[in-house]
Amino acid sequence: MKNYRIAHIEKDFIPSADFNAPVWKNIKPLIIDIWPWHKPEEPQVHYAEVKLLYSRINIYLRYLVKEKYILARTIVPQGKVHLDSCVEFFVSPNSNGYFNFEFNCIGSIHLGYRQDRNTGKFVDIEDIKGIKIATSLQKGKAIEEAIASPEEGYIVEYSVPLKLFAKYSECGIPEKETIWKANFYKCGDNLPNPSWGVWSNVITQTPDFHRPEFFGEIIFD
Repeated sequence: MKNYRIAHIEKDFIPSADFNAPVWKNIKPLIIDIWPWHKPEEPQVHYAEVKLLYSRINIYLRYLVKEKYILARTIVPQGKVHLDSCVEFFVSPNSNGYFNFEFNCIGSIHLGYRQDRNTGKFVDIEDIKGIKIATSLQKGKAIEEAIASPEEGYIVEYSVPLKLFAKYSECGIPEKETIWKANFYKCGDNLPNPSWGVWSNVITQTPDFHRPEFFGEIIFD
C-alpha cells in the first residue's frame, strides 16, 4: 500500500498557486504516475505531482500538472469538472465514507461525501465557501475549446478547513501519526487526449476513481 507523510506547519497561509512559493520549496511531492487505462502504445505526455501540508486548522494541497492540452468549460460549483483538465483528491478519514474533492484547472469545484459512486450527497455550498482555491491560470475564466497547456504547466492549490471533515465524517482533528486513506487522480474525459492517472493503483477494467478499496495512506507527521 502506498503512503505519504504530511508535514505539519504552525502558521496558516492563503493559497497562492505561486510556482516559487517558499512554503512548498522543501516539501516532498507524491507523483501521480500510474495510468492503468491507457494503451501501452500511447505516448505518455502527462505529469502530475501533489504536495500536502497541514496545520491545526487546515489541510493544504498543491497540484502541479503538465499536459499537452487544457480544457475548462465548467465554471459553477458542483459541475462536471472531471470532463475538463481536472485534479482530484479522494479521502476517507474513517470507515464511514469518503470525500471526493475534484477541481478543474481554473478552480471550479465538485465535492461530495459518499459511501460509493451512487450513494452520498453534495457538501453544502456554505461549507464549500470555506475552501480557499487558487490557480496559476485565470481563475473562473472558462476555456471552452482545448488549447495548448503552458510550457511550465499549471498549479491548482487549495486549503480545506479540518472542521469540514469532522462535520461530515465525524472524524477527529488529526494528530501526529493519524492515518487517513486516500488517493490522488488526474483526469480529463473530454480532452483531445483523455487521461486517467492515479497515485495508488486502481485495478478495474474501465476508469473508476470511486474505489476506496484501492486507496493508499496519508500519515500526519
